[in-house]
Amino acid sequence: MIIKQILKSKKAFALLSTANVLLASVCGFSSEGWAAAWAAGETKTIKIAANENTSTDTKDAPTYTLSAKENGVQEMVLANGLKVLLLEEHSFPVVTSMVVYRVGSRNENLGETGLSHLVEHLLFEKVGRYRKGELAATIARNGGMFNGFTSDDFTVFFETLSPAKLPIALRIEADRMHSATFTAEDVQAEIKRIEKELDTEAKDAANLLNKEVRSAAFQLHPYKNPTIGWRSDVQKLTLDDVKRHYRDYYQPSNATLVIVGDFDTKAQVAQVQKYFGPIAKAEPPRAVRVVEPPQRAERRVLMKYAGNSDVVAMAYHAANIQDADAAALAVLEKLLVSGVSGRLKTKLVDSKICSNVRCTFEAKRDPGLFTINLASTPGTSAQKVIETCQSVLEQLRSTAVPEAELKRARNHAEFHVLAERDGPYRTAFHLAYAESIESWPAAFAWFNKVRAVSSSDIQRVAKRYFNQENRVLGVLSGAANKPVAVKKDGKDSATSKDSKDSKDSKDSKDTKDKDKSESKPDSKADSKKDSSKKEAGKSKSDKDKSDKGKSDKDKSEKDKLKKPGKNGSHHKTAWAEPRLPFALSGCAYKNDDETVGDLTQLGGRALHVAQGTTTTTTTSSSSSNAGTAANGTGASANNVKAPLAEIAANRNIKKAVLKNGMTIAVLETKLSPSVQIIGAVKAGEAYEPVGKRGVSAVLAQSMADGSPKYSHQLAVTVQDELGIAPSAMVRFDSGPQWISFQTRCLSRDTGTLLGLLASQLHDPLIKDADVEHAKQVVIDRVKRTEDTVKARVKRALMQGLIAPNTSFYPLEPMDKARFVGALKASDVSEFHSQAIRPDATTIVFVGDISLSQAAELTERSFAAWSGNSTAKKVLVQANPRRMLKSSMTIDKRQDTMVTIGRLVDTGLGRPDYPLLLLSDCALTSHPIFSRFAQKISGELGLSSSMSLEDLASDVESLPGTTVWSIDMPLVSNLMPVAVRSIQTELKKFGRTGLTPEEYSEVRLYLTGALPVRWMANSQLAAHSILESVVLDGACDPLPLLQQGIRSSSLDSLNRFVRTTFKPDRATVVIAGTKQAIGQIHGLRQDEGGTESGASPNSSAPSSR
Repeated sequence: MIIKQILKSKKAFALLSTANVLLASVCGFSSEGWAAAWAAGETKTIKIAANENTSTDTKDAPTYTLSAKENGVQEMVLANGLKVLLLEEHSFPVVTSMVVYRVGSRNENLGETGLSHLVEHLLFEKVGRYRKGELAATIARNGGMFNGFTSDDFTVFFETLSPAKLPIALRIEADRMHSATFTAEDVQAEIKRIEKELDTEAKDAANLLNKEVRSAAFQLHPYKNPTIGWRSDVQKLTLDDVKRHYRDYYQPSNATLVIVGDFDTKAQVAQVQKYFGPIAKAEPPRAVRVVEPPQRAERRVLMKYAGNSDVVAMAYHAANIQDADAAALAVLEKLLVSGVSGRLKTKLVDSKICSNVRCTFEAKRDPGLFTINLASTPGTSAQKVIETCQSVLEQLRSTAVPEAELKRARNHAEFHVLAERDGPYRTAFHLAYAESIESWPAAFAWFNKVRAVSSSDIQRVAKRYFNQENRVLGVLSGAANKPVAVKKDGKDSATSKDSKDSKDSKDSKDTKDKDKSESKPDSKADSKKDSSKKEAGKSKSDKDKSDKGKSDKDKSEKDKLKKPGKNGSHHKTAWAEPRLPFALSGCAYKNDDETVGDLTQLGGRALHVAQGTTTTTTTSSSSSNAGTAANGTGASANNVKAPLAEIAANRNIKKAVLKNGMTIAVLETKLSPSVQIIGAVKAGEAYEPVGKRGVSAVLAQSMADGSPKYSHQLAVTVQDELGIAPSAMVRFDSGPQWISFQTRCLSRDTGTLLGLLASQLHDPLIKDADVEHAKQVVIDRVKRTEDTVKARVKRALMQGLIAPNTSFYPLEPMDKARFVGALKASDVSEFHSQAIRPDATTIVFVGDISLSQAAELTERSFAAWSGNSTAKKVLVQANPRRMLKSSMTIDKRQDTMVTIGRLVDTGLGRPDYPLLLLSDCALTSHPIFSRFAQKISGELGLSSSMSLEDLASDVESLPGTTVWSIDMPLVSNLMPVAVRSIQTELKKFGRTGLTPEEYSEVRLYLTGALPVRWMANSQLAAHSILESVVLDGACDPLPLLQQGIRSSSLDSLNRFVRTTFKPDRATVVIAGTKQAIGQIHGLRQDEGGTESGASPNSSAPSSR
């Protein structure tokens, strides 16, 4: 649910590496510093005359050039050498400002490794007018996202904000380019933090293997060095080193500014000139002259760790991005590993030789590597893995690839890039990345190169690069696995390479915690978990992926193959890092789609939205300009005669009700020729017949299992042939409100995907044997996912809030499994015939598709579907004896947590819903000024037991009400202090509400944050539009929300807090040790108890 993504995780707000660091710095502002940040927070769009190209600091106007549009991009070059790329696109109500500097580990001298990474970190501190912490606070207060990361070839800084806030980003980046200040104290403090990163990474044995393989591969070129640097070098870096590096590389002629999104080019040209024009021109930095000599013999790295399987890393020297071989190598990567197939997957994973494989062609400015990473199954030797992999590569050298297989690989290479060029942020990075290693037009020319790759090209590059003398072979031998025995070829030399960093090597060989050694993810993988997306989001973003079908062991094995953090991105904040364009790798941004293991099913995350009535108003038909032919037949808006019963449109989003009653909504964007599809049928738990609990989940699983026309395997194969990644394939899930479905494809394949969806929705597999299989899958999922501490706590909370024996009262896992087990095929069939009807279905398209195209394709795919839903919706019934406090005893101290929540009488689309968002923001979600942020930063006991980064608030709409809740992981021995402090703050907030200062800050923050959190890319936008359309027929939720925020008053908000929100009457559920719970229950009587006179022992069943 979108509201969850907005309010749930402080990681998604991307303030600093931890929110505590930001709060500490913010709370340490001087009065002058506060004034500067406050003024920045109130900044609106700066008005400049259209012809004003001069800075206020100079009389003589610096000149610039501005080219005509090419692929929608205009190139501007300032007199000081700064290149600016402007891509004006109004589909998403946000704008991204990104500056890429052509400096990374590639530009570091011997003995100075990690210097670029260190400077990048320091450039978030004292920049221009901003004192320490003020830069981050300024962006945070205005609701924006920001980040920075360093790679081998470049360093990037960016901000994503609402359009009116763009001048803030431009001013920050201009100051960062020319007026940063450094002190010896700051340098040493940052080095200490980096040393802690090195300590963490040293515990990941697979990461160390990749680092050592890379170091062995390059003898002279700086690509041999990790981006984070070698420990011995980092410790010796000085203030003078930092100043020199900043002076040499952070200057206009070595940088490109990229602006993408909802802005006016003419106005922003003046803004860019104002902020960046006065920066002095500098001499271009010295060129990197080092050329890596050809490798003449195989090199080897042998390491050991405490795992129960072997890990193999192969690295072949390859071409750079400008080389004619680059496109063929990118397609070759997908031939080996892509989606659910690939030759390495077939030979190694399907045959149980490996648990996971990963293959990567690095796209770099200079020649990089083509790497293959393989994790053996327990009991399988590295030698077996190596021999099997080598046989696959040899086959590519000797035998031509069939055209059908080659086409699939080309499709995957194309999809990987185009599907990720999504929204202003990822599009900006796409351009910045291409510009940093070649030129920005290459981002658009790449696809023609990929489409032109032939079978002979594949065979040619396989012969050229997949030679043993061109390879570095690394083996990480698991102590619990049988010993590795690597054969030596008589004519080839072999070198055993010791770790360059003795401390890292020691840590990897003497790992105290076996599990951590096996499964510790790298820093980039952790940051990607928000999407999101870090990709992601970090994503956060991106981040709507499910591993429901994977066991913990599978995840541990996959973590072994995550790419080495030190040769990838290092970032100051946690946000959705971009995946690299061109389906290549240069910063270790590869996502889990490129790690192939067993794919047992394609699951999905439940989509929770509020239920409402769609208002249909019949208007005349209209059509928008045609985009890419969505069905591959060249259809355009001019010749499509789609039957549109109703169209309601705002500036960018359009809606129609089709002849059979289906509702569709479209947000057309030209940023990428891809389409995000998301939809819902009003057939969730709220519509289940009495006594048939779980039938919605079983039906959703039956749909996911396929249809008579498309079996599950055939459906996966069809999508794999189109190049669709597993995470983007059609998935179904059930939730409280509806059965949801979603997918993503290139726009040319939209018709095929709609046909697949139509078949699974209209005609799922619901015969006896099919239903029995679906039931077992649901039961296994219930047992696997609903017995965690977090799930138990959430269940106890909802049991305290919702009346027993009603539809939404959560069952214990065993009871839920019993209900599901009792269902018959006839129950599922009857529910399908009642609830799965076109008038109950809404589909949203976001991408390169017009309303007319979407209507025509949907009508064609669902032509045989008709009828009206007869399912009856059930509203949530509140528990009249709701507990204010309940607890459950757990054994593991690290799992202790507290959840607080209550039912709030409002919902998305209602006039007072913006007041709930403001209330939650003031209490928990504002990254600086929320009550909890202040409490955590201000109270030693609270800051020692929890962090703002771990605090997750959630606003979830249910039929007739909204659930507001907060999850808080706590340190066990400090839990009583934390719970007392939290309850005291809730009571105070409920009685007194917001201060005028808090009210001003949350309004400022949400006004900027809503567009960024709701509509910044196609997936966020699709979810937001779907919720809004289903709720009340409105296509865009932002105008009403923003109007509600602007029209609110402090009095109306505080009245809502006292009379409706009532956080002081929230239910508290505690999961802790017996001792902690005993101390908490010893609190004063007025801090616990029940409502309506219920006794303290009448809580919902706890899991003691």
